[in-house]
Amino acid sequence: MQINAPKNASEVQQLAGSDRDHLLQIIAGTTDLMEDIWTGDHGSSKYLAMLRASVEHAANITAHLVEQGSEREAADDTFDQGDDEDPLPVSERRVPRRPRILAVDDEPAALLLFHELLTLAGYHVETARSGFECLDRVSRERSFDVLVLDLTMPFMDGEETFRRLRAVAPEVPVIITTGFIDPDRLKNLYAAGLFAFLSKPLAPDDFLEQVANAVAARKAAAESSLLRGTAAA
Repeated sequence: MQINAPKNASEVQQLAGSDRDHLLQIIAGTTDLMEDIWTGDHGSSKYLAMLRASVEHAANITAHLVEQGSEREAADDTFDQGDDEDPLPVSERRVPRRPRILAVDDEPAALLLFHELLTLAGYHVETARSGFECLDRVSRERSFDVLVLDLTMPFMDGEETFRRLRAVAPEVPVIITTGFIDPDRLKNLYAAGLFAFLSKPLAPDDFLEQVANAVAARKAAAESSLLRGTAAA
C-alpha cells in the first residue's frame, strides 16, 4: 500500500480521518458477509473469499493508521516546540497522563475499531471481550476514566454489566453502543446513571466527542471530590 508522506500535522489528521472512515465501511461490509455465511446462503464460498479480501484490506488500513499515528505524534512534537533556549531537564519534565479507556465488545472487529480510533485521538486504550472480563478488570484496577460498552453480548449483556459496574465503580462514565435499543430500556439506563448512548454503526466524530465529554466529566468530578476532601480537612 503506497503512502504519501504528510506535510504537516493537519494533513496527518485528514489522512487518518479518511482511512478511519474507510475502515468503518470495511467492517460493516464484513459483518454483512458473515451473516450470509452463517445462514448458509448460496454462494458461501464466494462470500468467504470476499471476507478474506476484506480482512486483508482492513489489516492494511490498520497498519496505515498506526503509521499515521506515529507521524502525527512526531509532527505535534515539531509544532509544539517553543522558543525556550533552556528547556527543563528530562528528569524534571512532567509527562501528562493519558486518559485510560476500556472498550468492551464480543466482536474483534469492533474492538479493533475502538482501539484505533481512540489511540489516534491520544487515549490509552485497553479492551475486554465480555462483561465478566470487564468487571474483573475494573474491580482490580479502578483506574479507568471511561468505559465503552457494547449492549449485545452473550452470557452477560451490556445492561447487566453496566448495572454491576455501578456497584463497583459508580464514578466511571459509561458509554453504551448498539444497533438498536428500546426507548424505555434506554430511559431506564439513563436513570441508572448512563453517561451516553451511541447507535451503531458509529459516526467516528460523534463517538470521539462523547468520549472527550466523558473524560472531561470524570476529571471534573475527581477535582470536585478532591476539593471537598481538602475543605473537610
